[in-house]
Amino acid sequence: MAKLSQFKNQENKGQKMATGQDFQEKFNQYKDMSEGELNSTLFKEVARQKGEGTFDYNALAGMVESLKNALPPQDYNNIKRLLESLK
Repeated sequence: MAKLSQFKNQENKGQKMATGQDFQEKFNQYKDMSEGELNSTLFKEVARQKGEGTFDYNALAGMVESLKNALPPQDYNNIKRLLESLK
């Protein structure tokens, strides 16, 4: 699974940019999951990345900050709380 923090910066690292189709495939993969299933999947992925030494909290935090003006305040605050739990 690609790191979420990479979607914004992939082009700069010589990697393929995520396409609309890539986002649609990920949406379809997760759309029917419950909140608990989504959280479990997220925490497993973060644990995997931390184990490999590839988890980039700062890049993820930067991406969340870039979404601040595009999200309702309650959603932004929920994402920030979730992000803090990933440290």
